[in-house]
Amino acid sequence: MYLSLQQKRQILKSFPELTEYVDKSGRYGYNFEGSKHKRKNIAREFTHTGNGYIFGENLVDYYHTADERGWVNVRDFTATQLKDIVRRAIDSLK
Repeated sequence: MYLSLQQKRQILKSFPELTEYVDKSGRYGYNFEGSKHKRKNIAREFTHTGNGYIFGENLVDYYHTADERGWVNVRDFTATQLKDIVRRAIDSLK
């Protein structure tokens, strides 16, 4: 069973390093203000459909699933998988 938007938000909000925002289309995103790089956006476009993306350009284990911009669609991720990729994405920008 896939995670709902609320479940995904709860997981993302459990990372104290992340700041939640809502874009003009009502989608949720998360910034990592402690980033040592220009990039601060870790997660974007989380919607009620289950879609959402985590920045995975620097993550070897997710390189094959990232799109050309470096984003990994986490629509079908389990809670464990989502927590793992978020932690790795944060760590890659430290």
